[in-house]
Amino acid sequence: MQVIEALKKAVEQMEDVLELVELAERQKLADEREIDALRRALRQVHHPREGGRPERQERH
Repeated sequence: MQVIEALKKAVEQMEDVLELVELAERQKLADEREIDALRRALRQVHHPREGGRPERQERH
């Protein structure tokens, strides 16, 4: 009986760990999306023209 109870407890703990891993994965994906959005916004600040290319400066 003790072995069965220990195994049940181990399974419960593994399920808890799995929930934490899944939560961490969702948070990681959300963080990556936010980082990508911030990178795009930063590019727009540095290169406001469409396409993200710097404007050419004309020489006189």
